[in-house]
Amino acid sequence: MKKFLIRILLFWGIFIGIYSIFIIRFIYLSNKVSFEIEPNKNILVLGDSQGQFCISDTIIGNTYNLCRWGEGYLPNYLKLKRVLNSPNQIDTLLLIFTPLKTDKNADKTDFSPETVNHTLGKYYPFFSKEEFKLFSFPYFMQGVLRSVTYTDISFQSFGSSGMLYGNHIETVIEKQNKKTPDKTFYGNKVELKYLNKILSLCADHNIQVILFSPPMYQADKFYDTSNFYKIYHKEYSHIPFCDMTEINFPDSCMADINHLNIHGARRISHEIKEIGLQNFVRKYPPSRQSIFTFPSATSQ
Repeated sequence: MKKFLIRILLFWGIFIGIYSIFIIRFIYLSNKVSFEIEPNKNILVLGDSQGQFCISDTIIGNTYNLCRWGEGYLPNYLKLKRVLNSPNQIDTLLLIFTPLKTDKNADKTDFSPETVNHTLGKYYPFFSKEEFKLFSFPYFMQGVLRSVTYTDISFQSFGSSGMLYGNHIETVIEKQNKKTPDKTFYGNKVELKYLNKILSLCADHNIQVILFSPPMYQADKFYDTSNFYKIYHKEYSHIPFCDMTEINFPDSCMADINHLNIHGARRISHEIKEIGLQNFVRKYPPSRQSIFTFPSATSQ
Protein backbone atom coordinates (compact mmCIF):
# COMPACT_ATOMS: atom_id res chain seq x y z
CA MET A 1 0.00 0.00 0.00
CA LYS A 2 2.82 2.35 0.93
CA LYS A 3 4.62 1.63 -2.35
CA PHE A 4 1.41 2.24 -4.27
CA LEU A 5 0.94 5.67 -2.65
CA ILE A 6 4.55 6.55 -3.36
CA ARG A 7 4.08 5.65 -7.02
CA ILE A 8 0.90 7.71 -7.22
CA LEU A 9 2.63 10.72 -5.66
CA LEU A 10 5.63 10.24 -7.95
CA PHE A 11 3.38 10.07 -11.00
CA TRP A 12 1.54 13.27 -10.09
CA GLY A 13 4.80 14.97 -9.19
CA ILE A 14 6.26 14.18 -12.62
CA PHE A 15 3.01 15.17 -14.34
CA ILE A 16 2.80 18.53 -12.54
CA GLY A 17 6.50 19.16 -13.16
CA ILE A 18 6.20 18.56 -16.91
CA TYR A 19 3.03 20.67 -17.11
CA SER A 20 4.77 23.48 -15.20
CA ILE A 21 7.65 23.40 -17.70
CA PHE A 22 5.20 23.85 -20.58
CA ILE A 23 3.47 26.74 -18.77
CA ILE A 24 6.81 28.48 -18.09
CA ARG A 25 7.79 27.92 -21.72
CA PHE A 26 4.50 29.50 -22.90
CA ILE A 27 4.97 32.56 -20.66
CA TYR A 28 8.58 32.96 -21.83
CA LEU A 29 7.73 32.67 -25.54
CA SER A 30 4.73 35.01 -25.21
CA ASN A 31 6.91 37.71 -23.70
CA LYS A 32 9.47 37.23 -26.46
CA VAL A 33 6.93 38.04 -29.19
CA SER A 34 7.80 41.29 -30.95
CA PHE A 35 4.89 43.72 -31.34
CA GLU A 36 6.94 45.98 -33.59
CA ILE A 37 4.92 47.43 -36.47
CA GLU A 38 6.42 48.45 -39.79
CA PRO A 39 7.39 52.15 -39.99
CA ASN A 40 5.06 52.77 -42.96
CA LYS A 41 2.01 51.90 -40.81
CA ASN A 42 0.66 54.85 -38.82
CA ILE A 43 -2.94 53.68 -38.25
CA LEU A 44 -3.61 50.83 -35.84
CA VAL A 45 -6.97 49.04 -35.86
CA LEU A 46 -8.08 47.30 -32.65
CA GLY A 47 -11.26 45.45 -31.82
CA ASP A 48 -13.03 42.16 -32.40
CA SER A 49 -14.15 40.26 -35.49
CA GLN A 50 -16.26 43.17 -36.71
CA GLY A 51 -13.03 45.06 -37.33
CA GLN A 52 -11.03 42.01 -38.33
CA PHE A 53 -13.35 41.30 -41.26
CA CYS A 54 -13.98 44.93 -42.21
CA ILE A 55 -10.68 46.80 -42.54
CA SER A 56 -8.15 45.34 -44.97
CA ASP A 57 -4.61 46.48 -44.20
CA THR A 58 -3.61 45.02 -47.56
CA ILE A 59 -5.80 47.57 -49.35
CA ILE A 60 -5.12 50.44 -46.93
CA GLY A 61 -1.33 50.42 -46.98
CA ASN A 62 -0.68 52.66 -43.97
CA THR A 63 -2.94 50.62 -41.67
CA TYR A 64 -2.20 47.63 -39.43
CA ASN A 65 -5.20 45.56 -38.37
CA LEU A 66 -4.62 43.82 -35.01
CA CYS A 67 -8.28 42.89 -34.42
CA ARG A 68 -9.10 39.34 -33.31
CA TRP A 69 -12.45 37.59 -33.14
CA GLY A 70 -14.14 37.39 -29.76
CA GLU A 71 -11.88 39.91 -28.03
CA GLY A 72 -13.08 42.65 -25.71
CA TYR A 73 -11.30 45.82 -24.70
CA LEU A 74 -9.22 44.11 -21.99
CA PRO A 75 -7.02 42.05 -24.38
CA ASN A 76 -6.97 44.97 -26.82
CA TYR A 77 -5.60 47.20 -24.06
CA LEU A 78 -2.88 44.64 -23.34
CA LYS A 79 -1.98 44.49 -27.05
CA LEU A 80 -1.90 48.27 -27.31
CA LYS A 81 0.54 48.47 -24.40
CA ARG A 82 2.83 45.97 -26.12
CA VAL A 83 2.69 47.86 -29.40
CA LEU A 84 3.45 51.22 -27.79
CA ASN A 85 6.39 49.71 -25.91
CA SER A 86 7.84 48.55 -29.25
CA PRO A 87 9.17 50.57 -32.21
CA ASN A 88 6.22 52.07 -34.07
CA GLN A 89 4.99 55.14 -35.95
CA ILE A 90 1.37 54.87 -34.82
CA ASP A 91 -0.38 58.24 -34.55
CA THR A 92 -4.01 57.09 -35.00
CA LEU A 93 -6.05 54.32 -33.39
CA LEU A 94 -9.19 53.15 -35.19
CA LEU A 95 -11.07 51.45 -32.37
CA ILE A 96 -14.10 49.25 -32.99
CA PHE A 97 -17.02 50.61 -30.96
CA THR A 98 -20.40 48.99 -31.57
CA PRO A 99 -23.65 48.17 -29.72
CA LEU A 100 -22.02 44.85 -28.77
CA LYS A 101 -19.41 46.77 -26.77
CA THR A 102 -21.94 48.70 -24.69
CA ASP A 103 -24.46 45.91 -24.26
CA LYS A 104 -25.58 45.29 -20.69
CA ASN A 105 -23.90 41.88 -20.94
CA ALA A 106 -20.78 43.08 -22.78
CA ASP A 107 -18.50 41.65 -20.08
CA LYS A 108 -19.44 38.19 -21.32
CA THR A 109 -16.53 38.73 -23.71
CA ASP A 110 -14.15 38.57 -20.74
CA PHE A 111 -15.89 36.20 -18.33
CA SER A 112 -17.86 33.60 -20.26
CA PRO A 113 -16.69 29.95 -20.33
CA GLU A 114 -15.58 30.43 -23.95
CA THR A 115 -13.14 33.12 -22.80
CA VAL A 116 -11.03 30.53 -20.98
CA ASN A 117 -10.31 28.79 -24.28
CA HIS A 118 -9.97 31.86 -26.44
CA THR A 119 -8.65 34.84 -24.52
CA LEU A 120 -7.69 34.26 -20.88
CA GLY A 121 -5.21 31.50 -21.64
CA LYS A 122 -3.53 33.56 -24.35
CA TYR A 123 -3.13 36.88 -22.53
CA TYR A 124 -2.37 36.09 -18.89
CA PRO A 125 1.42 36.41 -19.51
CA PHE A 126 0.74 40.14 -20.11
CA PHE A 127 -1.42 40.65 -17.01
CA SER A 128 -0.58 43.19 -14.35
CA LYS A 129 -1.80 42.83 -10.76
CA GLU A 130 -4.97 44.67 -11.79
CA GLU A 131 -5.92 42.04 -14.37
CA PHE A 132 -5.14 39.12 -12.07
CA LYS A 133 -7.64 40.49 -9.55
CA LEU A 134 -10.47 40.31 -12.08
CA PHE A 135 -10.59 36.53 -12.20
CA SER A 136 -11.26 33.94 -9.54
CA PHE A 137 -8.40 31.51 -8.97
CA PRO A 138 -10.20 28.38 -10.33
CA TYR A 139 -11.33 30.28 -13.44
CA PHE A 140 -7.86 31.74 -13.98
CA MET A 141 -6.21 28.33 -13.61
CA GLN A 142 -8.46 26.93 -16.35
CA GLY A 143 -6.95 29.51 -18.69
CA VAL A 144 -3.40 28.75 -17.53
CA LEU A 145 -3.85 25.01 -18.07
CA ARG A 146 -5.44 25.66 -21.47
CA SER A 147 -2.48 27.78 -22.59
CA VAL A 148 -0.14 24.81 -23.01
CA THR A 149 -2.21 23.65 -26.00
CA TYR A 150 -1.47 26.77 -28.05
CA THR A 151 0.85 26.01 -30.94
CA ASP A 152 0.93 29.46 -32.55
CA ILE A 153 2.40 32.25 -30.41
CA SER A 154 3.42 34.49 -33.32
CA PHE A 155 2.59 38.19 -33.55
CA GLN A 156 0.00 37.39 -36.24
CA SER A 157 -1.82 35.07 -33.83
CA PHE A 158 -2.76 38.11 -31.74
CA GLY A 159 -4.79 39.61 -34.59
CA SER A 160 -4.90 40.26 -38.32
CA SER A 161 -7.30 41.35 -41.03
CA GLY A 162 -9.29 38.67 -42.80
CA MET A 163 -12.15 38.08 -45.21
CA LEU A 164 -15.46 36.24 -44.86
CA TYR A 165 -17.28 34.74 -47.82
CA GLY A 166 -20.93 34.29 -48.70
CA ASN A 167 -24.09 35.50 -47.01
CA HIS A 168 -25.40 33.66 -43.98
CA ILE A 169 -27.88 36.17 -42.56
CA GLU A 170 -30.91 33.88 -42.60
CA THR A 171 -28.95 30.97 -41.12
CA VAL A 172 -27.64 33.11 -38.26
CA ILE A 173 -31.09 34.54 -37.52
CA GLU A 174 -32.57 31.02 -37.48
CA LYS A 175 -29.88 29.85 -35.04
CA GLN A 176 -30.45 32.86 -32.79
CA ASN A 177 -34.17 32.17 -32.66
CA LYS A 178 -33.51 28.57 -31.59
CA LYS A 179 -30.76 29.45 -29.12
CA THR A 180 -31.57 29.19 -25.42
CA PRO A 181 -31.04 32.61 -23.84
CA ASP A 182 -28.09 32.86 -21.44
CA LYS A 183 -29.61 33.93 -18.13
CA THR A 184 -26.24 34.87 -16.63
CA PHE A 185 -25.87 38.61 -16.10
CA TYR A 186 -22.35 39.84 -16.84
CA GLY A 187 -22.74 43.62 -16.93
CA ASN A 188 -20.49 45.95 -18.92
CA LYS A 189 -18.30 47.62 -16.29
CA VAL A 190 -15.08 45.83 -17.24
CA GLU A 191 -15.52 46.51 -20.95
CA LEU A 192 -16.13 50.22 -20.39
CA LYS A 193 -13.31 50.39 -17.84
CA TYR A 194 -10.82 49.04 -20.36
CA LEU A 195 -12.22 51.23 -23.11
CA ASN A 196 -11.37 54.18 -20.87
CA LYS A 197 -7.92 52.74 -20.18
CA ILE A 198 -7.29 52.51 -23.93
CA LEU A 199 -8.33 56.14 -24.35
CA SER A 200 -6.07 57.25 -21.49
CA LEU A 201 -3.12 55.30 -22.86
CA CYS A 202 -3.56 56.89 -26.28
CA ALA A 203 -3.78 60.35 -24.71
CA ASP A 204 -0.50 59.70 -22.89
CA HIS A 205 1.16 58.85 -26.22
CA ASN A 206 -0.51 61.65 -28.25
CA ILE A 207 -2.40 59.15 -30.40
CA GLN A 208 -5.68 60.24 -31.96
CA VAL A 209 -8.53 57.82 -31.29
CA ILE A 210 -11.34 57.35 -33.81
CA LEU A 211 -14.27 55.17 -32.77
CA PHE A 212 -15.68 53.09 -35.59
CA SER A 213 -18.89 51.09 -35.85
CA PRO A 214 -19.07 49.01 -39.08
CA PRO A 215 -22.39 48.37 -40.83
CA MET A 216 -24.75 45.93 -39.16
CA TYR A 217 -27.86 44.16 -40.41
CA GLN A 218 -30.98 45.74 -38.87
CA ALA A 219 -29.06 46.86 -35.79
CA ASP A 220 -32.18 48.11 -34.00
CA LYS A 221 -33.77 44.67 -34.24
CA PHE A 222 -30.90 42.66 -32.79
CA TYR A 223 -29.06 45.09 -30.49
CA ASP A 224 -29.76 47.77 -27.90
CA THR A 225 -28.85 50.73 -30.08
CA SER A 226 -30.65 53.17 -27.78
CA ASN A 227 -28.30 52.34 -24.90
CA PHE A 228 -25.36 52.42 -27.32
CA TYR A 229 -26.00 55.99 -28.43
CA LYS A 230 -26.87 57.06 -24.90
CA ILE A 231 -23.48 55.87 -23.63
CA TYR A 232 -21.66 57.45 -26.55
CA HIS A 233 -23.24 60.88 -26.09
CA LYS A 234 -22.86 60.78 -22.32
CA GLU A 235 -19.27 59.51 -22.10
CA TYR A 236 -17.51 59.70 -25.45
CA SER A 237 -19.02 62.45 -27.58
CA HIS A 238 -15.69 64.32 -27.46
CA ILE A 239 -14.09 61.53 -29.50
CA PRO A 240 -14.49 61.36 -33.30
CA PHE A 241 -16.96 58.64 -34.17
CA CYS A 242 -17.31 57.07 -37.61
CA ASP A 243 -20.77 55.58 -37.34
CA MET A 244 -22.00 53.12 -39.96
CA THR A 245 -24.20 51.17 -37.54
CA GLU A 246 -27.40 52.03 -39.35
CA ILE A 247 -26.02 52.39 -42.87
CA ASN A 248 -28.13 50.10 -45.07
CA PHE A 249 -25.49 48.01 -46.77
CA PRO A 250 -26.91 45.56 -49.33
CA ASP A 251 -27.28 41.98 -48.11
CA SER A 252 -24.73 40.95 -50.74
CA CYS A 253 -22.09 42.79 -48.65
CA MET A 254 -23.01 41.15 -45.33
CA ALA A 255 -21.68 37.80 -44.11
CA ASP A 256 -24.19 37.75 -41.24
CA ILE A 257 -26.01 40.20 -38.98
CA ASN A 258 -22.86 41.90 -37.65
CA HIS A 259 -20.03 41.00 -40.04
CA LEU A 260 -19.21 42.16 -43.54
CA ASN A 261 -18.20 39.64 -46.17
CA ILE A 262 -15.39 40.13 -48.63
CA HIS A 263 -17.47 42.45 -50.83
CA GLY A 264 -18.42 44.73 -47.93
CA ALA A 265 -14.88 44.77 -46.53
CA ARG A 266 -13.40 45.66 -49.91
CA ARG A 267 -16.01 48.36 -50.42
CA ILE A 268 -15.18 50.09 -47.13
CA SER A 269 -11.42 49.58 -47.39
CA HIS A 270 -11.25 50.98 -50.91
CA GLU A 271 -13.35 53.99 -49.89
CA ILE A 272 -11.01 54.76 -46.99
CA LYS A 273 -8.03 54.39 -49.32
CA GLU A 274 -9.55 56.70 -51.94
CA ILE A 275 -10.82 59.57 -49.76
CA GLY A 276 -8.61 59.18 -46.68
CA LEU A 277 -9.57 58.20 -43.15
CA GLN A 278 -10.39 61.74 -41.94
CA ASN A 279 -12.77 62.38 -44.85
CA PHE A 280 -14.30 58.94 -44.30
CA VAL A 281 -14.99 59.80 -40.66
CA ARG A 282 -16.59 63.11 -41.63
CA LYS A 283 -18.78 61.33 -44.18
CA TYR A 284 -20.31 59.07 -41.51
CA PRO A 285 -20.97 61.10 -38.34
CA PRO A 286 -23.05 59.65 -35.48
CA SER A 287 -26.40 58.74 -37.03
CA ARG A 288 -28.29 59.82 -33.92
CA GLN A 289 -27.55 63.14 -32.33
CA SER A 290 -27.84 63.58 -28.60
CA ILE A 291 -31.50 63.37 -27.60
CA PHE A 292 -30.83 62.25 -24.06
CA THR A 293 -30.95 64.25 -20.89
CA PHE A 294 -28.60 63.34 -18.09
CA PRO A 295 -28.97 64.20 -14.41
CA SER A 296 -27.06 67.25 -13.30
CA ALA A 297 -24.39 67.05 -10.63
CA THR A 298 -26.70 68.74 -8.11
CA SER A 299 -29.50 66.23 -8.67
CA GLN A 300 -27.33 63.14 -8.27
